[in-house]
Amino acid sequence: MRNNKGFTLIEVIIVIVIIGIMATLALPRITGQLNSSQAAEAMQMFGALRRSAMNCFDVANNTTNTLCDTWAELGMNAPSAQAKFNYQVDTGTAGFLSFRADFKSTAGHAICMTINDVNGDIAYEYEGTIFAGTVTRLGGVAGCAAAGYNAIL
Repeated sequence: MRNNKGFTLIEVIIVIVIIGIMATLALPRITGQLNSSQAAEAMQMFGALRRSAMNCFDVANNTTNTLCDTWAELGMNAPSAQAKFNYQVDTGTAGFLSFRADFKSTAGHAICMTINDVNGDIAYEYEGTIFAGTVTRLGGVAGCAAAGYNAIL
């Protein structure tokens, strides 16, 4: 009587193929969750920036002396070195204040928020493909272009 212990080559190949199929189905979901969690940091910071900017606008009464474009004027501390984004500001368009969160680990991918400094309306945009679908985009991607943005001091 023959005692077969172990697996045949065909059984091993079938198991490897099944694992491969499961991995290809799961990988896009895993990377999508990663992008969503990274975008969440910027969106949380944007919420705090919006509240601080609106408060700064109210206190400054829209005077030209205070642009609400520095961490100090916003009454906020700069993000820690572990933050996944570099935050920048653009005050070039009258009546609007725009913030840009540049993704540190991948150049050319950013999330932007523009605030109307009169009524507080906001628009979110993204640049690149990483955050497509993880940010509700309002407006065109042209407002998220890097030109005009400077580091928040």
